[in-house]
Amino acid sequence: MMLGGHEMPEITVTALDSATAMEEVVKRLGMDALIVSTRRVGSQIEIVATNEEMVSGKTQDQPKQKKSANNANFSDLLKSKLANATDETSSDIAPPRNKHEVIKTIRDELRLLEDIMDEPSENKPNSNTVLDAFRLAGLSKRVKSHLPDLDATISTADLSKMIAKKFVRGQSDEFDNSDIYFVVGLEKSGKSTFVEKLRKFFETQNPDLSVQIFKNVTGASDYKNVADWFSKKIKSARKQPVRVIVEVNALEQLETQLYKFQQQNPSLAFSVINVIEVGRSYDFLLKNIRTPNLENEYSVISKLDACDITLPEVSALIELGHKCSFFSGIVQSDEGLYYSRVDQVAAHLTALVEKQKDS
Repeated sequence: MMLGGHEMPEITVTALDSATAMEEVVKRLGMDALIVSTRRVGSQIEIVATNEEMVSGKTQDQPKQKKSANNANFSDLLKSKLANATDETSSDIAPPRNKHEVIKTIRDELRLLEDIMDEPSENKPNSNTVLDAFRLAGLSKRVKSHLPDLDATISTADLSKMIAKKFVRGQSDEFDNSDIYFVVGLEKSGKSTFVEKLRKFFETQNPDLSVQIFKNVTGASDYKNVADWFSKKIKSARKQPVRVIVEVNALEQLETQLYKFQQQNPSLAFSVINVIEVGRSYDFLLKNIRTPNLENEYSVISKLDACDITLPEVSALIELGHKCSFFSGIVQSDEGLYYSRVDQVAAHLTALVEKQKDS
Protein backbone atom coordinates (compact mmCIF):
# COMPACT_ATOMS: atom_id res chain seq x y z
CA MET A 1 0.00 0.00 0.00
CA MET A 2 1.54 3.34 -1.08
CA LEU A 3 0.89 6.93 -0.04
CA GLY A 4 2.71 9.86 -1.67
CA GLY A 5 5.57 7.60 -2.74
CA HIS A 6 6.00 6.14 0.78
CA GLU A 7 4.97 2.66 1.78
CA MET A 8 2.35 2.49 4.51
CA PRO A 9 3.68 0.40 7.45
CA GLU A 10 1.64 -2.78 7.83
CA ILE A 11 1.70 -5.67 10.25
CA THR A 12 0.06 -9.09 10.07
CA VAL A 13 -1.30 -10.59 13.29
CA THR A 14 -2.71 -14.08 13.78
CA ALA A 15 -4.62 -15.33 16.81
CA LEU A 16 -7.24 -17.87 17.82
CA ASP A 17 -10.01 -15.25 17.81
CA SER A 18 -10.62 -11.73 16.49
CA ALA A 19 -10.61 -10.10 19.94
CA THR A 20 -7.12 -11.42 20.76
CA ALA A 21 -5.85 -10.40 17.33
CA MET A 22 -7.28 -6.90 17.77
CA GLU A 23 -5.60 -6.54 21.17
CA GLU A 24 -2.25 -7.45 19.61
CA VAL A 25 -2.82 -4.89 16.83
CA VAL A 26 -3.51 -2.18 19.39
CA LYS A 27 -0.50 -3.24 21.46
CA ARG A 28 1.83 -2.94 18.45
CA LEU A 29 0.32 0.00 16.54
CA GLY A 30 -1.63 1.93 19.16
CA MET A 31 -5.22 3.10 19.45
CA ASP A 32 -5.30 4.59 15.93
CA ALA A 33 -4.60 1.30 14.19
CA LEU A 34 -6.44 0.96 10.87
CA ILE A 35 -7.66 -2.51 9.88
CA VAL A 36 -6.73 -3.29 6.27
CA SER A 37 -8.16 -6.81 6.04
CA THR A 38 -9.46 -9.66 8.19
CA ARG A 39 -9.64 -13.33 7.20
CA ARG A 40 -9.54 -16.82 8.63
CA VAL A 41 -6.43 -18.91 8.03
CA GLY A 42 -6.90 -22.48 9.17
CA SER A 43 -8.09 -22.35 12.76
CA GLN A 44 -6.82 -18.79 13.34
CA ILE A 45 -7.84 -15.23 12.55
CA GLU A 46 -5.44 -13.12 10.48
CA ILE A 47 -5.64 -9.33 10.64
CA VAL A 48 -3.57 -7.00 8.49
CA ALA A 49 -3.34 -3.53 10.02
CA THR A 50 -1.53 -0.25 9.55
CA ASN A 51 -0.89 2.75 11.77
CA GLU A 52 -3.03 5.71 10.75
CA GLU A 53 -1.00 8.11 12.89
CA MET A 54 2.21 7.20 11.07
CA VAL A 55 0.54 7.63 7.71
CA SER A 56 -0.79 11.03 8.70
CA GLY A 57 2.69 12.15 9.65
CA LYS A 58 2.22 12.09 13.42
CA THR A 59 5.25 11.24 15.49
CA GLN A 60 5.98 9.26 18.58
CA ASP A 61 6.70 12.50 20.46
CA GLN A 62 3.03 13.42 20.64
CA PRO A 63 1.23 13.12 24.00
CA LYS A 64 0.19 9.57 24.73
CA GLN A 65 -3.35 8.43 25.36
CA LYS A 66 -4.34 8.21 29.01
CA LYS A 67 -4.88 4.48 28.66
CA SER A 68 -1.83 2.54 27.55
CA ALA A 69 -2.00 0.30 24.50
CA ASN A 70 -1.06 -2.68 26.68
CA ASN A 71 -4.37 -2.31 28.53
CA ALA A 72 -6.47 -1.64 25.43
CA ASN A 73 -9.05 -4.07 24.15
CA PHE A 74 -11.42 -4.33 21.20
CA SER A 75 -14.09 -2.27 22.98
CA ASP A 76 -11.58 0.50 23.70
CA LEU A 77 -10.47 0.57 20.08
CA LEU A 78 -14.05 0.80 18.89
CA LYS A 79 -14.77 3.69 21.28
CA SER A 80 -11.70 5.50 20.03
CA LYS A 81 -12.73 5.05 16.42
CA LEU A 82 -16.29 6.21 17.13
CA ALA A 83 -15.10 9.28 19.02
CA ASN A 84 -12.91 10.29 16.08
CA ALA A 85 -15.07 9.00 13.25
CA THR A 86 -15.93 12.51 12.02
CA ASP A 87 -12.38 13.89 12.25
CA GLU A 88 -10.88 15.09 8.99
CA THR A 89 -8.38 12.76 7.31
CA SER A 90 -6.09 13.14 4.32
CA SER A 91 -7.96 12.94 1.04
CA ASP A 92 -5.13 10.75 -0.25
CA ILE A 93 -6.06 8.03 2.25
CA ALA A 94 -9.85 7.81 2.18
CA PRO A 95 -12.90 10.03 2.49
CA PRO A 96 -14.00 10.80 6.06
CA ARG A 97 -15.93 7.95 7.67
CA ASN A 98 -18.80 8.48 10.07
CA LYS A 99 -19.50 6.28 13.06
CA HIS A 100 -22.16 4.22 11.28
CA GLU A 101 -19.71 3.27 8.54
CA VAL A 102 -17.13 2.25 11.15
CA ILE A 103 -19.67 0.07 12.98
CA LYS A 104 -20.97 -1.47 9.75
CA THR A 105 -17.46 -2.35 8.58
CA ILE A 106 -16.56 -4.06 11.85
CA ARG A 107 -19.94 -5.81 12.02
CA ASP A 108 -19.67 -7.10 8.44
CA GLU A 109 -16.15 -8.40 9.03
CA LEU A 110 -17.19 -10.27 12.17
CA ARG A 111 -20.20 -11.79 10.41
CA LEU A 112 -17.96 -12.90 7.56
CA LEU A 113 -15.70 -14.63 10.07
CA GLU A 114 -18.69 -16.34 11.66
CA ASP A 115 -19.88 -17.56 8.25
CA ILE A 116 -16.43 -18.97 7.47
CA MET A 117 -16.31 -20.72 10.84
CA ASP A 118 -19.77 -22.21 10.22
CA GLU A 119 -18.87 -23.71 6.82
CA PRO A 120 -19.23 -27.51 6.54
CA SER A 121 -16.15 -29.51 7.37
CA GLU A 122 -15.31 -33.18 6.92
CA ASN A 123 -14.11 -33.22 10.52
CA LYS A 124 -17.44 -32.06 11.94
CA PRO A 125 -19.64 -34.67 13.65
CA ASN A 126 -23.07 -35.56 12.35
CA SER A 127 -25.70 -32.87 12.73
CA ASN A 128 -27.46 -32.55 16.05
CA THR A 129 -31.15 -33.35 15.64
CA VAL A 130 -32.14 -31.05 18.52
CA LEU A 131 -30.20 -28.18 16.98
CA ASP A 132 -31.87 -28.94 13.65
CA ALA A 133 -35.24 -28.61 15.36
CA PHE A 134 -34.24 -25.21 16.73
CA ARG A 135 -33.14 -24.11 13.28
CA LEU A 136 -36.46 -25.18 11.81
CA ALA A 137 -38.12 -23.03 14.49
CA GLY A 138 -36.06 -20.03 13.38
CA LEU A 139 -32.73 -20.13 15.23
CA SER A 140 -29.99 -18.72 13.00
CA LYS A 141 -26.82 -20.64 12.12
CA ARG A 142 -24.61 -17.88 13.51
CA VAL A 143 -25.97 -18.28 17.03
CA LYS A 144 -24.13 -21.60 17.31
CA SER A 145 -20.81 -19.72 17.40
CA HIS A 146 -22.03 -17.93 20.53
CA LEU A 147 -22.74 -21.22 22.33
CA PRO A 148 -20.43 -23.80 23.90
CA ASP A 149 -19.81 -27.05 22.02
CA LEU A 150 -23.09 -28.93 21.82
CA ASP A 151 -23.25 -32.55 22.87
CA ALA A 152 -25.15 -34.80 20.47
CA THR A 153 -27.39 -35.91 23.34
CA ILE A 154 -28.40 -32.40 24.49
CA SER A 155 -32.10 -32.02 25.22
CA THR A 156 -34.45 -29.36 23.94
CA ALA A 157 -34.83 -27.95 27.45
CA ASP A 158 -31.05 -27.76 27.99
CA LEU A 159 -30.40 -26.04 24.66
CA SER A 160 -33.24 -23.61 25.38
CA LYS A 161 -31.62 -22.74 28.70
CA MET A 162 -28.23 -22.33 27.04
CA ILE A 163 -29.66 -19.87 24.49
CA ALA A 164 -31.65 -18.05 27.17
CA LYS A 165 -28.46 -17.48 29.19
CA LYS A 166 -26.92 -15.78 26.16
CA PHE A 167 -30.00 -13.62 25.68
CA VAL A 168 -31.03 -12.68 29.23
CA ARG A 169 -29.22 -10.21 31.43
CA GLY A 170 -31.85 -9.73 34.11
CA GLN A 171 -31.24 -7.70 37.25
CA SER A 172 -27.87 -5.97 37.58
CA ASP A 173 -26.18 -4.02 40.36
CA GLU A 174 -24.57 -1.70 37.78
CA PHE A 175 -28.01 -0.86 36.43
CA ASP A 176 -29.52 -0.33 39.87
CA ASN A 177 -26.67 1.96 40.93
CA SER A 178 -26.80 4.24 37.89
CA ASP A 179 -27.58 7.93 38.29
CA ILE A 180 -28.80 8.54 34.74
CA TYR A 181 -30.58 6.26 32.27
CA PHE A 182 -30.36 7.09 28.56
CA VAL A 183 -33.27 5.45 26.73
CA VAL A 184 -32.83 4.93 22.98
CA GLY A 185 -34.75 3.17 20.25
CA LEU A 186 -36.20 3.42 16.78
CA GLU A 187 -39.22 5.60 16.07
CA LYS A 188 -42.45 4.06 17.36
CA SER A 189 -40.55 1.36 19.26
CA GLY A 190 -42.46 2.09 22.47
CA LYS A 191 -39.67 4.25 23.86
CA SER A 192 -41.88 7.00 25.36
CA THR A 193 -44.17 4.45 27.01
CA PHE A 194 -41.17 2.66 28.45
CA VAL A 195 -39.81 5.91 29.93
CA GLU A 196 -43.06 6.35 31.89
CA LYS A 197 -43.05 2.69 32.93
CA LEU A 198 -39.47 2.98 34.16
CA ARG A 199 -40.33 6.06 36.21
CA LYS A 200 -43.21 4.20 37.89
CA PHE A 201 -40.95 1.17 38.34
CA PHE A 202 -38.35 3.24 40.21
CA GLU A 203 -40.94 5.05 42.31
CA THR A 204 -42.55 1.77 43.31
CA GLN A 205 -39.18 0.43 44.43
CA ASN A 206 -38.40 3.58 46.43
CA PRO A 207 -41.27 5.98 47.28
CA ASP A 208 -38.74 8.59 48.49
CA LEU A 209 -36.99 8.67 45.14
CA SER A 210 -37.12 11.80 42.96
CA VAL A 211 -37.25 10.92 39.25
CA GLN A 212 -36.60 13.56 36.60
CA ILE A 213 -37.37 12.94 32.91
CA PHE A 214 -35.69 14.74 30.00
CA LYS A 215 -37.31 14.26 26.59
CA ASN A 216 -36.15 14.97 23.03
CA VAL A 217 -32.46 15.00 23.93
CA THR A 218 -30.39 15.39 20.78
CA GLY A 219 -27.20 17.48 20.73
CA ALA A 220 -24.36 18.44 23.08
CA SER A 221 -26.28 21.26 24.79
CA ASP A 222 -29.07 18.86 25.81
CA TYR A 223 -26.59 16.43 27.36
CA LYS A 224 -24.95 19.33 29.20
CA ASN A 225 -28.35 20.39 30.57
CA VAL A 226 -28.84 16.90 31.98
CA ALA A 227 -25.47 16.95 33.76
CA ASP A 228 -26.02 20.51 35.05
CA TRP A 229 -29.46 19.66 36.44
CA PHE A 230 -28.13 16.60 38.22
CA SER A 231 -25.20 18.51 39.71
CA LYS A 232 -27.48 21.22 41.10
CA LYS A 233 -29.91 18.66 42.49
CA ILE A 234 -27.33 16.68 44.45
CA LYS A 235 -25.85 19.91 45.84
CA SER A 236 -29.21 21.11 47.16
CA ALA A 237 -29.88 21.16 50.90
CA ARG A 238 -32.48 18.41 50.66
CA LYS A 239 -30.66 15.08 50.47
CA GLN A 240 -33.24 13.16 48.45
CA PRO A 241 -32.24 10.21 46.27
CA VAL A 242 -32.38 11.21 42.61
CA ARG A 243 -32.53 9.38 39.29
CA VAL A 244 -32.70 10.88 35.82
CA ILE A 245 -34.30 9.25 32.76
CA VAL A 246 -33.30 10.70 29.39
CA GLU A 247 -35.26 9.97 26.20
CA VAL A 248 -32.77 10.27 23.33
CA ASN A 249 -34.17 11.18 19.92
CA ALA A 250 -30.97 11.52 17.87
CA LEU A 251 -29.64 7.99 17.67
CA GLU A 252 -26.95 8.92 15.15
CA GLN A 253 -25.24 11.13 17.76
CA LEU A 254 -25.54 8.71 20.69
CA GLU A 255 -22.07 7.16 20.86
CA THR A 256 -20.24 10.45 20.27
CA GLN A 257 -22.31 12.43 22.78
CA LEU A 258 -22.17 9.76 25.49
CA TYR A 259 -18.44 9.33 25.04
CA LYS A 260 -18.02 13.07 25.62
CA PHE A 261 -20.54 13.00 28.47
CA GLN A 262 -18.56 10.31 30.27
CA GLN A 263 -15.30 12.21 29.83
CA GLN A 264 -16.82 15.45 31.13
CA ASN A 265 -18.79 13.85 33.98
CA PRO A 266 -16.71 10.92 35.26
CA SER A 267 -18.45 10.91 38.65
CA LEU A 268 -21.89 10.22 37.14
CA ALA A 269 -22.77 6.58 36.56
CA PHE A 270 -25.09 6.05 33.61
CA SER A 271 -26.75 3.20 31.77
CA VAL A 272 -28.03 2.96 28.21
CA ILE A 273 -31.34 1.20 27.63
CA ASN A 274 -32.17 0.01 24.11
CA VAL A 275 -35.92 -0.28 23.51
CA ILE A 276 -36.57 -2.93 20.84
CA GLU A 277 -40.07 -3.53 19.55
CA VAL A 278 -41.22 -7.15 19.40
CA GLY A 279 -42.52 -8.57 16.13
CA ARG A 280 -39.68 -7.48 13.85
CA SER A 281 -37.99 -9.80 11.37
CA TYR A 282 -34.48 -11.20 11.72
CA ASP A 283 -33.22 -9.16 8.75
CA PHE A 284 -34.86 -5.95 9.98
CA LEU A 285 -33.18 -6.23 13.38
CA LEU A 286 -29.74 -6.90 11.90
CA LYS A 287 -30.04 -3.95 9.53
CA ASN A 288 -31.68 -1.39 11.81
CA ILE A 289 -30.90 -2.09 15.47
CA ARG A 290 -27.68 -0.54 16.73
CA THR A 291 -24.93 -2.70 18.16
CA PRO A 292 -24.36 -2.10 21.90
CA ASN A 293 -20.88 -0.55 21.90
CA LEU A 294 -20.85 1.20 25.27
CA GLU A 295 -20.40 -0.06 28.81
CA ASN A 296 -23.51 -0.75 30.89
CA GLU A 297 -25.93 -1.24 28.01
CA TYR A 298 -29.23 -3.01 28.60
CA SER A 299 -32.14 -3.94 26.36
CA VAL A 300 -35.90 -4.03 26.80
CA ILE A 301 -38.31 -5.90 24.52
CA SER A 302 -41.40 -3.72 24.19
CA LYS A 303 -45.03 -4.17 23.08
CA LEU A 304 -45.17 -7.79 24.25
CA ASP A 305 -48.95 -7.58 24.53
CA ALA A 306 -48.98 -7.50 20.72
CA CYS A 307 -47.12 -10.79 20.18
CA ASP A 308 -44.48 -13.09 21.67
CA ILE A 309 -40.80 -12.88 20.82
CA THR A 310 -39.64 -15.40 18.23
CA LEU A 311 -36.47 -17.45 17.78
CA PRO A 312 -35.37 -15.37 14.74
CA GLU A 313 -35.64 -12.24 16.91
CA VAL A 314 -33.68 -13.86 19.74
CA SER A 315 -31.07 -14.97 17.21
CA ALA A 316 -30.61 -11.49 15.74
CA LEU A 317 -30.30 -9.84 19.16
CA ILE A 318 -27.74 -12.40 20.36
CA GLU A 319 -25.72 -11.84 17.19
CA LEU A 320 -25.83 -8.07 17.71
CA GLY A 321 -24.70 -8.50 21.32
CA HIS A 322 -27.89 -7.38 23.06
CA LYS A 323 -28.64 -8.73 26.53
CA CYS A 324 -32.30 -8.45 27.49
CA SER A 325 -32.93 -6.96 30.92
CA PHE A 326 -36.64 -6.12 30.75
CA PHE A 327 -39.83 -7.19 29.07
CA SER A 328 -42.50 -4.54 28.63
CA GLY A 329 -46.14 -4.67 27.58
CA ILE A 330 -48.36 -1.92 26.18
CA VAL A 331 -50.78 -1.73 29.10
CA GLN A 332 -50.95 1.07 31.68
CA SER A 333 -47.73 2.99 32.39
CA ASP A 334 -47.61 1.62 35.95
CA GLU A 335 -47.91 -2.01 34.79
CA GLY A 336 -46.30 -4.52 32.50
CA LEU A 337 -42.58 -3.94 33.12
CA TYR A 338 -40.54 -6.73 34.67
CA TYR A 339 -37.03 -8.16 34.70
CA SER A 340 -36.32 -10.93 32.21
CA ARG A 341 -35.51 -14.37 33.64
CA VAL A 342 -33.58 -17.26 32.17
CA ASP A 343 -36.14 -19.87 33.21
CA GLN A 344 -39.00 -17.87 31.71
CA VAL A 345 -37.26 -17.37 28.36
CA ALA A 346 -36.03 -20.98 28.27
CA ALA A 347 -39.57 -22.27 28.78
CA HIS A 348 -40.82 -20.01 25.98
CA LEU A 349 -38.11 -21.21 23.58
CA THR A 350 -38.85 -24.84 24.40
CA ALA A 351 -42.53 -24.23 23.65
CA LEU A 352 -41.66 -22.65 20.28
CA VAL A 353 -39.54 -25.64 19.27
CA GLU A 354 -42.08 -28.21 20.45
CA LYS A 355 -44.79 -26.36 18.51
CA GLN A 356 -42.63 -26.52 15.39
CA LYS A 357 -42.14 -30.28 15.88
CA ASP A 358 -45.92 -30.79 16.09
CA SER A 359 -46.67 -28.73 12.98
